[in-house]
Amino acid sequence: MKKILKKCLNVFNNQIGLFKIILIKPRYFFLLFRVRILSYIFGDTYFLSPRCLIIKLFEDRNFKKKENFNLKQFGNYFLDFKKINKKKKTIIYSGGVGKNISFDETIAKKINCKVRLFDPTPESISFMKNRTTKDLSFYPYAIYEKNKKVKIYFDKYGLVRSNSITNFLGFDKKSYYYCNAYNLPFLRKKFKDKTIDILKLDIEGVAMGVVQNCFKNNIFPQQMLLAIEVPMNYFEFIDFYKKLKRFIAKVSERYELINIRDRSRGVELEILCILKEHN
Repeated sequence: MKKILKKCLNVFNNQIGLFKIILIKPRYFFLLFRVRILSYIFGDTYFLSPRCLIIKLFEDRNFKKKENFNLKQFGNYFLDFKKINKKKKTIIYSGGVGKNISFDETIAKKINCKVRLFDPTPESISFMKNRTTKDLSFYPYAIYEKNKKVKIYFDKYGLVRSNSITNFLGFDKKSYYYCNAYNLPFLRKKFKDKTIDILKLDIEGVAMGVVQNCFKNNIFPQQMLLAIEVPMNYFEFIDFYKKLKRFIAKVSERYELINIRDRSRGVELEILCILKEHN
């Protein structure tokens, strides 16, 4: 009886949280509704949002289609398998775990590699408790462009699992916790890795700064998987879009850029960056 009452109370509390979001943050609610429901029923719905439409048009103009490349799928991401040097141990840095390591586990089964996973969120720390192996190592740090203690913002309503340094989804500014953050030059030196061969960053709003810091320190992975989240606030979006254009122009000097996102276009960008032959 107690378990039934507890379940009913949890459902009731979730409904209250949802009702609050509809009233207090209607655009936030509509984003969740569009991504989680409409996109699965009707397919891509980027045209319902000017912000998402702009990003979709930017992708079409600047990125190549993955269908034009012979890519291999590893879990929820794609790589150019031919570009991986099978004669040596491949070093992979994977930022952002959540509760999904299908990419990391799949590639660890296919090639000789060392995968270093990073995520400071309590959910991921709990999830990774019994999932490390000799090929998969986990570190409860945030990957960032600086070495410092940072605030991580989270959704107090519990409807979104993403935790963010930049707070790009506009969570309550009082809902945060602290964690240690490190940049990749520091981490590579700490682990004594000569190279970072593959870099995967799904780190909720800070991927561009991390990559720019790598370039400043002459770190150019053979392949990069980048998830770049789009802020909801339109004033923040204008500044973000300017930074995005400069960032993509810089990365495209050394890398081929391929769009690997299939659904909910405009909410975030997912790019496979392959180092050009002459670099």
